Amino acid sequence: MRSFENQSFIIRSHAMVLRAINRLDFGVSYYSKGRLKDTEIYDPLPFIVRFDSIHPQLLNTNFEATVLPDGQIELSVRSEGGHLHIYQTARNSGYSGPVSFDGVVSVGEQVEHPYFSFTLEAPVEGRLPEPGSYMFRFNSHSAIASGFRSSLSVSPYREGSSIIFISTTGQQPQKLVKFLNTFSEEVIINNLERKNDMANRSIEFIQRQLVQVADTLKVTQQKLMDFRRENRFMMPSEMSSRLSEEFFEQEKQRRMLEVSYGYFEDIKGRLVENNLEESDYLLPAFSSEPAAIVQQFVRDHLALLQEQSLIANQAGNSNPYQVELEKKIALSQETLLMAIEKQMESIRMQQVEIGRQTSKLTAQIGDLPELERDFLAMERTHKLNDAIYTFLLQKSSEMQIAKASNVPDNEVLDQASVGGPISPTERSNYSKGLMAGLIIPA
Repeated sequence: MRSFENQSFIIRSHAMVLRAINRLDFGVSYYSKGRLKDTEIYDPLPFIVRFDSIHPQLLNTNFEATVLPDGQIELSVRSEGGHLHIYQTARNSGYSGPVSFDGVVSVGEQVEHPYFSFTLEAPVEGRLPEPGSYMFRFNSHSAIASGFRSSLSVSPYREGSSIIFISTTGQQPQKLVKFLNTFSEEVIINNLERKNDMANRSIEFIQRQLVQVADTLKVTQQKLMDFRRENRFMMPSEMSSRLSEEFFEQEKQRRMLEVSYGYFEDIKGRLVENNLEESDYLLPAFSSEPAAIVQQFVRDHLALLQEQSLIANQAGNSNPYQVELEKKIALSQETLLMAIEKQMESIRMQQVEIGRQTSKLTAQIGDLPELERDFLAMERTHKLNDAIYTFLLQKSSEMQIAKASNVPDNEVLDQASVGGPISPTERSNYSKGLMAGLIIPA
């Protein structure tokens, strides 16, 4: 039930179409040569071109292929030059000079040239390619995505409905059906990825903290054991145990506040400097209930940044939706800064109070015997790291459960199907033929 205009723009974005194209085998287009025109074919194919994805391939150039009765293929290429493309990196690697190539190749034989590298294979193992005259050409995924995007249409079922129809037009129905089915899957996968994105980054942040705390925990545990063994110290007195527990609780709260304050300070600094990117956002893993409003602002701001990244290359600076989105991002940033500052102010007040309590406890602990004081200091450090480690494990489990419970907001109701030819029409053809039959004799 989101804004239809916004969602239809995102669905039709070049980035979304490119995601689907990258999953499909559309890098090579095949054509059957005819006397008047060449017809694109997709399934079944006379042969399959397996190209080397790390070798430059000559784009938008016709490779003439004649399949002989014995299964061999006459290959011919003529070109004044064209762009060279590396599929693995999805980038062009320069421009070729004039190309002239002729040869007869067998099925499975590698065709090597400075401007292309591929193998022609039979569509079905053990069966020779179908004799005939064919043609194929290499296309970059970005160009294919631009072509499909221009013919893609997104329309609502009815006013106010959350059901949409996605359609496209072209000359190869089987190819279009495969594209639409894959494209619909990518829309759903993208939606789920966006929902899981914050959980994934929070889990990564917690895992990094767990590794650091685990190392410190091992060191403090070993020091505590060595102290007991060297000094034959067994148990502290009841008074020192009570003071140690109180000191531990205060120190634990202080450490939690420090981590939260450091996180908010980092986010605030990046916002002020305007160099905060989408990938820098993490959910405050150490935030408490009072900071829930900051979490919500982070989610909202992240959603706006993700939406802007999807349409950045398609919408111009004067696009009304782009202008409106930039205003929303600016307002969201201002609100987030204000919420972070309030939370930091609250943390500073808590830190002052904890400092006063800690000073009193430190003075009382100073009256204890020296051996007992040393033991309590080591024990506090160990217990503090153990508590933080347990806390991080709990947060990690919570985020894993939250991520596992995420489900996409969308679903495919009907698979793609061919709607029938839209051009040229039979009636129009007869009308044109009748007119030509009258005009030529006249």
